[in-house]
Amino acid sequence: MKLKSKLALLVSGLSLSFSVFSFSSQPDTCPSVGAIKSEGLSMIIDLQSQAYSGFNYSHYGTNENWLFAIGALYGGSEEEAYSSGIKLLSTLSGKPVPEEVESDIWACIYELPNNPNEVAVALRTDLPFPHTMKHLLMKKRG
Repeated sequence: MKLKSKLALLVSGLSLSFSVFSFSSQPDTCPSVGAIKSEGLSMIIDLQSQAYSGFNYSHYGTNENWLFAIGALYGGSEEEAYSSGIKLLSTLSGKPVPEEVESDIWACIYELPNNPNEVAVALRTDLPFPHTMKHLLMKKRG
């Protein structure tokens, strides 16, 4: 394994570890659908060939930091995926309660009524860790 690959693996592992050890108690509330829709998406990440996920990092009016992800978004470019993500975000609904999706990882899972094969989730985190979200999204689509 090349040094660059080992370093990337170490940084990813530390990021996940710190996000897990930072929180062990259940958050009080999930971000509201209105707050998520009003902030939109701030970045698009390539999950695999022409499949993307949209993200945003915010407090969303709560006392916690959240990383919101929606996807998978399909398109020939990040711009097309972003447009697709904004359209999908407009259908977001639900009033989830925080749930522990893995040991000490708390998430809020939202509904996308017209798109049952897509996922929308907010993950409580100390810093934005897209790799953690990618892992959870791929596991959910499993």
